[in-house]
Amino acid sequence: MINWGVDDDWRFDYYPLDVGEDAFPLHAQALRIWRKRGQGGIPAWSDFDLPMDFEGLWGWLSVYDCIPEDPISFDVRLWGTQVAIVSGHDATRTKLSPASAEVRNDASTITEKDLGFCRFVLDESVIGHQYGPLRQELGEMVRYEEIVLPLSSDGITNDKALFFGVRIDLDDSGLTDRM
Repeated sequence: MINWGVDDDWRFDYYPLDVGEDAFPLHAQALRIWRKRGQGGIPAWSDFDLPMDFEGLWGWLSVYDCIPEDPISFDVRLWGTQVAIVSGHDATRTKLSPASAEVRNDASTITEKDLGFCRFVLDESVIGHQYGPLRQELGEMVRYEEIVLPLSSDGITNDKALFFGVRIDLDDSGLTDRM
């Protein structure tokens, strides 16, 4: 794991594409599916058998399309229903750009740093891992985390980002439950 940055209580880390599934125990199934469809490389969105590949994960999945002429901006193709519940909004079919970025960073917002990290994951062909408080007002007992996986329509340029999120409730012992 290499730290890319921190924004308030939100962390951005990245890993090489061949990192073991044990690095992401809550996302192991998603990582297995992504790797299977990539057949040793980076898959395209069209490589997935939809909706069967993501059975049980659909609500936690989001997909961003890169806007080629504005590389730090994205069109949201899909924003999972569980992600909408957790974040408090549905960003499907919206444009994410520095102009629309928020200042406060938690799972309910998208900041310039979020956009920059997504672009980094695509440019460097790495696995992104971002996490922090679900909402700042809830404190540290409820957390949100997601992995960011690059997708490539042409096998050369990464042009989409695939996100898998999860809500984590921490009890007093630090144990987690997946919601």
